[in-house]
Amino acid sequence: MSEAVLRARIAKLEAHTRRLEDELDELRAHHGLTFEAPVKWGLTEYESAVLGIIMAKEVIGRESILTLLYQDRHPDRRPELKIIDIFVCRLRRKVASHGVEIGTLWGRGYYLTPESKAIVREALGINTGTT
Repeated sequence: MSEAVLRARIAKLEAHTRRLEDELDELRAHHGLTFEAPVKWGLTEYESAVLGIIMAKEVIGRESILTLLYQDRHPDRRPELKIIDIFVCRLRRKVASHGVEIGTLWGRGYYLTPESKAIVREALGINTGTT
């Protein structure tokens, strides 16, 4: 195989890899995994990620949050589902002082009211589109 053919194949693979990375970034953003809470709120990395996930969804269950948080781990190597309850409990305590309330819809999961989402967006300086 000639060097020119090898270079062309490498360039094609690199372009494909960049497209896949862009798609992965879009998926991560869609699911709230790129969310960064205001520093002054004092959230841990996982608490911030959980808040981002809940912000991105209308309602989301514990299993889905666990899967999103630990997507890079084999299911057998993920923590117990109870860890999500712990993250949410700690998160509720920290965000309540900022007027944010994480609700529970029994049997379905966690949610934020539109008012709470607006408070988070305002704290981040994101235009909510309302006047």
